Amino acid sequence: RSTSGSAGHRMRSVLAVAEISLTLVLLVGAGLLGRSFAALVDVDPGFRPQNLAALQVYIYVRYQTPKAWVAYFEDALEHLRATPGVESAAVSSTAPFVPSSVTNSLPIVVEGQPAPAPGQEPTAARGIASGDYFRTLGVPLLRGRTFTPFDDMDAPRVAVINDSMARRYWPGQDPVGRMFSLVQRKPVTYEVIGVVGDVRATGLDTGPQPEFFESHAQNPSGGMIFVVRTRGDPVASMDAIKSAIWKTNPNQPFYSVSTVEERMDRSLGQQRFNLVLMTVFAGLALVLAAVGIYGVMSYAVAQRSHEIGIRVALGAQRRQIFRLVIGQGMALALAGLVLGVAGAAAVTRLLRQLLFGVQPYDPATFAAVTLLLAVVALVACWVPARRATKVDPMVALRYE
Repeated sequence: RSTSGSAGHRMRSVLAVAEISLTLVLLVGAGLLGRSFAALVDVDPGFRPQNLAALQVYIYVRYQTPKAWVAYFEDALEHLRATPGVESAAVSSTAPFVPSSVTNSLPIVVEGQPAPAPGQEPTAARGIASGDYFRTLGVPLLRGRTFTPFDDMDAPRVAVINDSMARRYWPGQDPVGRMFSLVQRKPVTYEVIGVVGDVRATGLDTGPQPEFFESHAQNPSGGMIFVVRTRGDPVASMDAIKSAIWKTNPNQPFYSVSTVEERMDRSLGQQRFNLVLMTVFAGLALVLAAVGIYGVMSYAVAQRSHEIGIRVALGAQRRQIFRLVIGQGMALALAGLVLGVAGAAAVTRLLRQLLFGVQPYDPATFAAVTLLLAVVALVACWVPARRATKVDPMVALRYE
C-alpha cells in the first residue's frame, strides 16, 4: 500500500535517477583510477628491474675502518661474480625502491655560477656506489665514464651525476669535467666524470631529482646494498647469492632481502587497493542501477496494463508501445546521467592527488562511462518494454 499511487511512482523514479547518478560518479572514479594505474605501470623506471636482487647489510660492528669496509665489499663482490647464475654484482648506499636507503638532498655549490643567497643553495641527493652499479641496474651511460679501480682514496674526488642534475645545473652544456662542491663543515669538491640516465628510485609516480654518486673506494660506507643481476629468476638464486657473500663473513646478517620487481610491485599497493575498492563499489552500483530501472519500468508496465490494453484496442501499434515504455525509462536514465556527470565533475577534483598521467576531467573516461551506463539502462528497459508489447487488450480490459 505504501508504494501505490502517483506519489509512490514518483518516489521510485527519483530513487532510480539517484542510483544512476551515483553509479556514474563511481564509474567515472573507477575509470580514472584504472587509466591512472595503467599509465603508472607503463612508466619507464630508468633501469631494468627484471632478474635483480637487493640485499642490505651493515658491517660496522666487525669492520670499523673505511679501508676494512672497502676490502670486505670488494672480496664479497669477487665471490658473487664467480657464482653460477650471477651476471653482475655491485654495491651501493641506495637502491631503487629500497625505502631505508633513500637519501635526502644536500646543498651544493656549482663552480662558475653566482653564489646563491644563504638557504637558497642548489641541492642534489648523494649516493655511494661501486663501479659496476650502473651496468648492473641497466642504467644507460649518457656521457663520460663511470668509476674505475683508480678512483680510490688517493685520487681526486669524482662523481657520476644523473641527467636531471646535468640539465638543471649545466643546461645546454656538457657537464663532464665541471666541478661542484658539497656544502658541509669541511667542503668536498668533485669533478664530474660521467652522466647516467634518470632512475625513478622512490616510486613510479615520483619524478627523478638531481642526484650524484661517489665512488665507494673514495668514500667508503659500512651500510650498503648488494645489487645482483642474475641470468634467471633471482629468487631461485638467492641461496647461492647469500652463500657467496657469507664466504667473506659467515656471520654476516642480512637486514633486507628481496627482488627489485617485488619492491616495485609493493610500491603500487596503495594505488592497486584504491582501484579495486572503487571498482567493486562501481560494479555494485551498476548492478543496483540496472535492477532499479528494471524494477521501476516493470512495475510501471504492470500498473499500466489496462492503459496499454486500451491503447492497443484503439489501434496503437506494438512498436509504438515499445517506444513509449523505452522512452519513459530512458528519460529517467537521461536525468540520472545529466546529474551524474555534474556530480562526477565536482567529485573527481578530490581524486586529483590519486591520479597519475590523467586529468580529473578526462573526456574519454566521461564519455565511455556515460555510454556504458546508457547501454545498461537501455537493456534494463528492454525486457519491460517487450513485455508491454505482448499485453493482450481483451485480457487487460476483462481483468479491469
